[in-house]
Amino acid sequence: MKEIMMSPRAKELCLAIKKLGEGQLSEWALHRITGHSHGTFTAARQELCRDSILELTHKGRKPLYHLLVELDDD
Repeated sequence: MKEIMMSPRAKELCLAIKKLGEGQLSEWALHRITGHSHGTFTAARQELCRDSILELTHKGRKPLYHLLVELDDD
């Protein structure tokens, strides 16, 4: 499998999304698991969307997270 390059903060966010299960997740829960500030969280999320690792859509005002790649937990 091809190695996916991403920053440590982006990897932490991916693993948190995987742990909580994709779909409608609160930013607060993701902050709690990763320990990221709002700015770091936003930068990591933008990096993942830019690199086509994460798809972010909205249902009303609620964000829906969907990982587009399989991740190892290491």
